[in-house]
Amino acid sequence: MNTEKFIEDDLIDFKKFFNFLWSYKSLIAKTSSFFVLFSVIIAFSIPNKYTSFSLLMPSSIDDSLSSRLAQYSQLIAVSPIELGSGNATKADEAIARIQSFEFFKKYFLPNIKLENLIAVKKWDSNLKIIEYKSGIYDKDNNLFLDEIPSDQQAFEIFKDIFFVSKERKTSFVTINVTHHSPVIAKNWLDIIIYNINESMRLEEIALTQSYIDFLNNSQKSTNIQSIKDVISTLLEDQMQELMLASANPYYVFKVIDSPIIPEKKSGPSRLLICILITFIGTFFTIIYLVIFGKKKLLK
Repeated sequence: MNTEKFIEDDLIDFKKFFNFLWSYKSLIAKTSSFFVLFSVIIAFSIPNKYTSFSLLMPSSIDDSLSSRLAQYSQLIAVSPIELGSGNATKADEAIARIQSFEFFKKYFLPNIKLENLIAVKKWDSNLKIIEYKSGIYDKDNNLFLDEIPSDQQAFEIFKDIFFVSKERKTSFVTINVTHHSPVIAKNWLDIIIYNINESMRLEEIALTQSYIDFLNNSQKSTNIQSIKDVISTLLEDQMQELMLASANPYYVFKVIDSPIIPEKKSGPSRLLICILITFIGTFFTIIYLVIFGKKKLLK
């Protein structure tokens, strides 16, 4: 009996609330229409953004001198090289480097135009040109109108348009760049992929060469034949490593799916923006009516 009365009271309260809103139907309709129009203006004032994607596969070359030295305990005692115990691969290291400020400052920033990172207003798809924010950058005179952002400030902006992730099962790496210009999105992704491969390749060449020099010196300074044999084996391995690093432009990542100039925008979702603004505006209109029409609702 109490349950039936509780349900009946709820139905009465709901009916009263509905009738209350119905009495303001004209006002609610007008405000909703206003928010629909307002949301459309907002949605179409936001410029398009384009995302260029690339799928990479870690190269199979992932051995280092330290992993080989573990097999030769006789040489470890005289080697100045510290043996790593971690399980990170070259691909893991590359992903960490790509996201670092050092990589951004040394390999990315010098290869782009700073105004394309911090001062872009929108992309004119008809004229195929970039429009810049007039209060920040003067395109005609190639001049920043305000104080030029620091490298760290530019890096914070870059982190919002760049994304990289690695699949656990396949180890494939997905990397993308989002920009108002589809051309720049593609070009910047090319810059990142090339420079992470090239920088780590050159670093590995220099490091391998230092290993070779050390092993040659060690071989000359010992008279123990067994150690000489071990050094000869390591030298052979390092010469092979040097050859592979020197000849392989895709030292860290092989490109499975190359970056392309995207034809379709990746954002914004104008329909979603319109729905959200209209819903939120109508919701707060109803809340306002409930608060200020409380006496009428409780009668």
